[in-house]
Amino acid sequence: MLRTEISAVQDTGRMFEIAQKSAYNLKMSTEEREAVELCDAWVKDVGEKGDPNKEIAAFIKRTINEKIYNAPDELLDFLFDRGSIGEFDDLDITGAPKNNLIAYEAAKGGAVRRSFIDFPALKPFRNNRQVETDLSYVDMRKNGFKSVANVTNFAVEALQNALFYDVFSVIDNAIVGGDQLITEASANPTITSMDSLVLYLTDRNPTGAIAGRVSDIRTVDVE
Repeated sequence: MLRTEISAVQDTGRMFEIAQKSAYNLKMSTEEREAVELCDAWVKDVGEKGDPNKEIAAFIKRTINEKIYNAPDELLDFLFDRGSIGEFDDLDITGAPKNNLIAYEAAKGGAVRRSFIDFPALKPFRNNRQVETDLSYVDMRKNGFKSVANVTNFAVEALQNALFYDVFSVIDNAIVGGDQLITEASANPTITSMDSLVLYLTDRNPTGAIAGRVSDIRTVDVE
């Protein structure tokens, strides 16, 4: 009966939100508290009897997929047309052709080795990120669902950090270097340097936005 109730709770599509509120002791609705009580009893039961069917791992994986793949992210949605390419779609972008034809010395009308025109193509690439960890039965018996909620939240944070690192690394490599207009000697941006950056961007495009990591701020102009 407990497994059936847990399955019904997980099918709501809100388990990450509930796990996040549980991990950070945020205010919950009556429905959310009831869901946590059910999950708490389930986790403690697994902590007592063991987990031969890997129920905890399946729950965390499902909850993380719900957050990473389905939840919108405002910054990435602002920068990219996400969802326009499916998981199994391939996209080829053909650039200007390069003349690699070779003129060989030959008799008139004779045959020579073939040469070719080079059509450079931009092909998509994918990075796969994975998190592996352990959760002790002692922790599950002691802290119940909160132990699972903590692991879930930490895993999502690690995966999202890796996602942003991968995305902005590609953007960094694609941006052609130019004059260094704003210089900051300290390890992190200061209010003065950020004000200069905002002023520079606003002067050139009032609808532009700034996006980047703390260690490497870049400007993004929006047409």
